[in-house]
This record gives sequence, C-alpha cells and structure tokens, in this order.
Amino acid sequence: MGFKEQYEKGKLNLKNDTSICKENRKFFEEFLNQEEYYLKRKRDLIELNERVCKTLLHYIQFFKNVNVWFRNKPLKKITEEDIKIVYDGLEEGRIKNRKGLRFVDRNSYYNKVFKGKPFKMIGKDVLAKKIIIVVRKENKEVRFITEEDFEKILLFINNPEHKLILRLCWDIGENCTSLIILIKRNLERLLDEDSKDPYYNIRLSSEILKTSRTERTEPTIFDETCKLLDIILKDKKPDDKVFNFSKESLVKVFNRAVKKSKVLTKPDNKKPTIKDLRSSMCCNLINKGWSSDEIKSRLGHKPSSTIIDKYLNYFAMNKVKTRKKVKIFEVEKLKEQQDETDKLVKKLREENKILNSKIDDVLNTLEFFIPPQLERLKQTLPKNQQKDFEEGVINRFKVNPPTTK
Repeated sequence: MGFKEQYEKGKLNLKNDTSICKENRKFFEEFLNQEEYYLKRKRDLIELNERVCKTLLHYIQFFKNVNVWFRNKPLKKITEEDIKIVYDGLEEGRIKNRKGLRFVDRNSYYNKVFKGKPFKMIGKDVLAKKIIIVVRKENKEVRFITEEDFEKILLFINNPEHKLILRLCWDIGENCTSLIILIKRNLERLLDEDSKDPYYNIRLSSEILKTSRTERTEPTIFDETCKLLDIILKDKKPDDKVFNFSKESLVKVFNRAVKKSKVLTKPDNKKPTIKDLRSSMCCNLINKGWSSDEIKSRLGHKPSSTIIDKYLNYFAMNKVKTRKKVKIFEVEKLKEQQDETDKLVKKLREENKILNSKIDDVLNTLEFFIPPQLERLKQTLPKNQQKDFEEGVINRFKVNPPTTK
C-alpha cells in the first residue's frame, strides 16, 4: 500500500473514530484539508502525490497521540495549565510511547503541533510558546554494520525480491519506504563505457522521497544488485511495481535473518534495523575513499548536512585527509630540498671537472718546463727513487709554478 492509500485510509478512520470527541475530529479534518491545499499549491500539484501524503500521514499519528494526552478534551478549550501538564509529562517520562518508553521525538510534537500550524489554527500556539522550551539536540549516535555482516544477514533470506530491496538499501543508500514503491520505468539498465559491465540507473523522484531528500538518479555499484534486478524485472511491464510486499512484512523477514545471523551493530552491539542499512552504506563508502560531498550527494543530503559528518568524525576521515595533506606538504618540501641538493652536487661536479682540467693543464705545463738537467739528474738515480723524485719536483711546481717570458 502506497503512502497515498495509507493517508486516505488513515484520514477516513480519523474522521470516523468515535473515541475522539466530535470537536477534535472536525478540527483535525479541517486542518488536513487546509494542509492538503497548501502543499498542492506550494509544490505546483494538481493532486496529492506520494511525497505529500507521506508528510500528511505524520499529522494523523500526531493528532491521535495529542488527543489522548489531553484526555479527549476539545483542543479549542485547553488552558495554559493543560499544556503545562502534557509538556511536563512528556519531559519527565510519565507520558510513554507504545513500547512503554519515554517519547524520543518530543521536539516534533512541540514544533509541528503545539507551536506550529495546528495550534495556531485554534489560537493555542501563544500559550504553548509561553511554556514549551525546545532544546535542540543533535543525534550524535553512530550505528552501522560492516559489508561482511550485511552478507551474513542475506544468507538467511531466500526470497529474491526481499534480497533485492535490501541490496538496493545498501547499494543506493535510500530508505526501504521509498524503494518499495518503485516501478519498473524508474530503473534503466545501461552498460559501463569503460568496463562494459551492466548497471542500473535508479531514478528517485520527489514523489517517493522524504521532503528533506533531493530528487536524484543514482547508478548501482555492486554486481549482485544488477544481477538480481535482471531476474526480478525480466517479465515486468514499465508501470509494474518492482516489489509486491509491504514494509511490515519486509521488516519481519529482516529481523528473523538478523536473529539467525547473530549480527550486531558497531560500536554499540545492538540488533540492526533496516534503517541502519543506510548509515552502514555510508560507512562502507567512507572506508572505500569516497569524499563527504560524494556521499552526501548519493544519500540525497544537502552539502551542509551534519548527518554524514558524524560518521566522518567517527572514522576520523576528515582528520586523516588533513594528515595526508600535511604528509604531502612534507614530501613536497623534501623534494624541493632534494632538488636543491642535486643542483649543488651538479655544480660541484662541474667545478671539479674544471679544476681537474686545470690540473691536467698544469701537469702538462710542468712536463714541458722541467729543465733538462733535472731530467738528467733523475736518470742518475736508482729506478726505485726516480718516481719519488719526479713527484717531488711536480708538487713543488704546483706550489710555485714556472713562468715563461
């Protein structure tokens, strides 16, 4: 079931839910109708698309919870004290989620409901702003699994369609909620010009993505993804859905495989979820040398996104790159020094060559100017002394060379 179908069904159920007071049901319906109109005009749409319905679905859940928190009291009649009681209950953990835990995403309710459009519509946003203090908390938690762990999980999954969507989550790095509503025409098979290997371009349109993600087309990286796509798409028509199961059934399959594989996330040693595949793909690309901008682009984030930065910081990749730059500078400096040394050595060699040439000239000159009487004197000496005599004469002439007129 797509987001549009889910939203239309959820809106109808909300309208007919008799456990919610009539005033609140009317208010919720009026707000949703107004927000539908606003989003269609803002995004230049003729009718609601998947992306808009995904956003509106969140409001349905918000309204159900808010109605319970205020004990089904008409929201137009709530007081400052009522808001304070709910706010304190959320902050102090007395109001819990379905798992019996404190609400983690409280800021979404504060910003999007209490201080946002819904309460502004009934004139209660001013009261909420007086009471609610929104603390901006950055999620610095790092959770991922390795490529080896991912392959272990896949060993316990038999259905090719289940394997394919998980491989796409790992390969493309998009959430399964968007990938699960892909149709065949969103995927194009191509050949790499250099390697001649096949791959697929996956078109991720704005209609299926979260509003925070950018519309983009991403090529598959891994051969296994391409092989599975060839099998699954073989008999499908252009407008056929690639996957014929719900997200809920996929989550059950994935959780069973995780349990059997005994894979745990790093560094916190918890059971991985399908959502962790996106961050795990990010870590995989970091360790394979992709730049932060390349990874942000593939994941559909803006260049200023801090979500990827926390993983880069965890692996110290930005710092490693800085270290490499320092090392490159040092190498370049050493190279410059070596070049200077080579130039000096070359110069000394040239000077030595000139000096040797001059010495040869002097020796030739000495040989020419040795007086005949010294030569005759040399001949009178024993042979073992003649060489020493000659060297002694030459050395003397090196210090005091002869002159010619």
